[in-house]
Amino acid sequence: MTKKRTSIPPVPASAPVETAFAEVVGLIQAARGRTWQAVNAELIDLYWRIGEYLHHRIAADGWAQGTVVQLAAYFAQREPGVRGFSTQNLWRMRQFFEAYRDEPILSSLLRGCSQNNCTALCFVSSNSSEATDGKGQHDSR
Repeated sequence: MTKKRTSIPPVPASAPVETAFAEVVGLIQAARGRTWQAVNAELIDLYWRIGEYLHHRIAADGWAQGTVVQLAAYFAQREPGVRGFSTQNLWRMRQFFEAYRDEPILSSLLRGCSQNNCTALCFVSSNSSEATDGKGQHDSR
């Protein structure tokens, strides 16, 4: 059984009503923005924690590239609809943690930045002012 969609009547064009409706739309847009910011903060925190985990397992248990490849495959099999946890991305998470682990103020600020900005920052070498694109190629920023 299919529900019949009802059409929404057009909004009257009076200025006070339009202003009031615009305020409601503004509230919705502000809530959406805060929601995306919270989601990004959680994802960046997750990437930090995964990077930290990998860093410690590599140091303590001798995990190597093959183990990380197995982890990525295991995750893909267990969570087939979830993207973003490929071998390359797992190494990037480790790189993110290692780049900023000794700078607690900076690391907490990075957790509050957008995911795209964080990804770009992750590839700035901690030993130089040069940036790379994540594959070792110099970025023209």
